[in-house]
Amino acid sequence: MKKFTAVLLALLMMALPVLGMAASPAEMIEGAAAAGQPIHTAVTFDAGTIPGLDAETAAMVNDLIDALGFTTDTQENQTNFAMQLSGTDVLTLAWATEGEDTYINSNLLGGTIAFNATEGDVIIDHLLKMAVDADMLTESDVAEVKQAIEQVKTQVNTQVEAIDLENLDMTALLTVVEELMEKVTTGEVTQQPKNSDPAATVITIKLTGEDIAKVYKVIFDVMKNVPQFTQALESADLTMNGEKVTADEMIAKLPELADQIGAMVQGEIPVEIYLDEAGEPVYGIMSMTMKAEDENGKEETITMDMDFARRTVNEGVTYAVTIRAEDANDEGVSITVDVLETEALTTTNVGVASIENGVSEPVITVSVLLNKNYGETKSEENMIVDVVVTDSDSGEEISFKIDMDSEAEVLADGGVQYEAEMDLYILGMEEELFTIEVEQLSGKAVDSIVTADAVRPGTMTEDEVAQYVNNDVMNALMNALMGLVQNLPASVLSLVMEM
Repeated sequence: MKKFTAVLLALLMMALPVLGMAASPAEMIEGAAAAGQPIHTAVTFDAGTIPGLDAETAAMVNDLIDALGFTTDTQENQTNFAMQLSGTDVLTLAWATEGEDTYINSNLLGGTIAFNATEGDVIIDHLLKMAVDADMLTESDVAEVKQAIEQVKTQVNTQVEAIDLENLDMTALLTVVEELMEKVTTGEVTQQPKNSDPAATVITIKLTGEDIAKVYKVIFDVMKNVPQFTQALESADLTMNGEKVTADEMIAKLPELADQIGAMVQGEIPVEIYLDEAGEPVYGIMSMTMKAEDENGKEETITMDMDFARRTVNEGVTYAVTIRAEDANDEGVSITVDVLETEALTTTNVGVASIENGVSEPVITVSVLLNKNYGETKSEENMIVDVVVTDSDSGEEISFKIDMDSEAEVLADGGVQYEAEMDLYILGMEEELFTIEVEQLSGKAVDSIVTADAVRPGTMTEDEVAQYVNNDVMNALMNALMGLVQNLPASVLSLVMEM
């Protein structure tokens, strides 16, 4: 059941983003960023009550949290980051691209450096040679570092590339979909489903394990040509049938894996979807039986039932989703999602429960209360999230709560101003553990770090790079360290001086 529980939890996690609300304050600032506007972000912290600490330690931790802050500026081809202590920048880092060149500016470098791909490799070689000469690395260490760097480069390049959906060959997938559509029957509703809005049409389809295998095969065939998919496999610790496999071996075995998934399905999978007069779903139900091996290699039969219902009530519209999976011993897991949607309020309750002897015991409960006031030029919302995790063996509970206020407004110059404050509470505390405050403003660009005066270490000799690192960079590092220490809160600084 552990494997099946993991799958169901993954399904839940994928479904949760669907509950996000449109026209929220966050989406207003995200819309400004999507439109190409520069975004300035400032994050500050306010410490609250930290349990388990004596008064002196708590005061020092609170002072450090209160002094800490971060800012970022994002715009086309450039990102700036800074960390503050007591309102002063103690760490700065900015990176930008222009043509084939990458520019990096930081107070740890004492200025701006620039390099292209070839020069970047030269810089790495010089730095690794310096580390070997200083007995900081061995030649075998260097080989491992270079291999790791190449892996990172591959991952970064793959992640940067967007999935080219237009050039993916979807012919086989469309053919399978057309074949499955031939199994679909549509008819008028003769018996209304319970606890849902009235339905006018019911769509029925009965799937088989062969259908599931066929769908997986064509999806795998499409995905193996997607660089992001193959890169994910290459970076994962892969096993199949208990044996470790490489990414290429896994890709070659994907059709076999699809057949194994299909063979797990016992009998047919009946699916019924009820639609209202507008063609929108108001009720749905699906059930399936699967045979699989547990962690001890023993075969077990698992039944899974899923249902969905939409119902209009006086307050608004409710949505209910239930997923329940059990084995022959009446043990398993259930997931429930209940949503009440009104014009000004959305209430969402999510529950994950373990099933033992047919009885459900809560494991995770999540309650989300969203008060919203959205407008064309100004939006406000308050969101309260309560989470309780229960140990199924001891019955002990761990809880935390997030209370977040946010608002966004379109300014006269077309920019967007966003403000949010989030309080975190744990273990039923009445006072917050800490508060995070976020301010964002769009439309104001920062100065470009691209300059012809940038230092290009990739064009230097080994001796010149060594001189640059030992003089310029080391001086910058010492100045940055002094700035950090000087801006520590007094309570923290006194502790550091005593060490």
